[in-house]
Amino acid sequence: MQEQELLVWGQPTLAQKRLLQAAVEKSEKAIAYWQEWSELVDIETLDSESYRLLPLLYRNLSQYEISDRSLVKLKGVYRRTWCENQLIFKHLTEILQQFKSASIPSLLIKDAALCLLHYSDIGERMINNFEILVGSQDAVKAMTLLAKMGWKSKKPIGDRLSPSDCVMEFTNQANLQLMLRWHLFWDNFSETLERSFWHRAQEVSVGDTFTQVLHPRDQLFYVCVGGGIRNPVFPLVRLADAHRILESDAAEIDGDELCDRANTFRFLLPFQNFINAFEEIFQVPFINSTVSASKTLPISAFEQQEWHCWHANSRSLFNRLQNKYFVYQRRYGAPEYQVNWVKFLTTLKS
Repeated sequence: MQEQELLVWGQPTLAQKRLLQAAVEKSEKAIAYWQEWSELVDIETLDSESYRLLPLLYRNLSQYEISDRSLVKLKGVYRRTWCENQLIFKHLTEILQQFKSASIPSLLIKDAALCLLHYSDIGERMINNFEILVGSQDAVKAMTLLAKMGWKSKKPIGDRLSPSDCVMEFTNQANLQLMLRWHLFWDNFSETLERSFWHRAQEVSVGDTFTQVLHPRDQLFYVCVGGGIRNPVFPLVRLADAHRILESDAAEIDGDELCDRANTFRFLLPFQNFINAFEEIFQVPFINSTVSASKTLPISAFEQQEWHCWHANSRSLFNRLQNKYFVYQRRYGAPEYQVNWVKFLTTLKS
């Protein structure tokens, strides 16, 4: 099997690489990267992934004496991001306070958590939507509470969870988007595997209240694998996220454990793709030589088959059945991945 057949994400363009380099480089090389990027793109027609990096680019370049009209545009994007994130954190604080009053443990994940913990101010990191993780036993209760607060769910809220669901999308009158999750991954992993993320979560303050966030090593793992094999978009901003986590919390990161997790969760394919992109763009080893060496580990037959099934241009009954099977395996089969036909048939009904 050719390596390019197992790419989880499309490869970043030269312009995207130069943008990332300009956004994180701590020397005057950042100026040269930015100038090359400026010649390759039209800032008015940027792709969405590149646009999300503009606030960080502005903050990194603002330390230098640069007189260029395009910096005015970057400054405007940064200021707008700062204002929008202020509003998001205001609503987030209100939700977390209500969850706390209702005795619903919560864990802040993805954009908002990364912005809060690993960036110098909340204007540097765009938040497309904010995501909160709750336990599956509290999910329906949390949905009902959000509805009472004026948040509208994308789908009807039932009395119990569907075995195939792991997230519910909500919007409010300000058109903000909230994703309430009860599984970290789209693949609905077993709660036994996911429980370790809760066990070493850390408490942080958000406004006038508190919530939990992932431990730095779990945060980095989550950034690396993202939505797993099912994520078709190259996570450009997550490369900057990983760079920031390693800058601020390198002492907390155990490379061997990171590799073990990639194998345990059967996410070696997206993990390897992420490391390859990180090292190519930033020209530094990803943590250490041991982790870098994991790029050569063989991808399991399970991951290869799952990837080809998910990316097949087919919606046939057989293809849908295969997808259900892989979801079942990740949720119920770990770690032995043996089929329990009763449970599998149950997932087919959902």
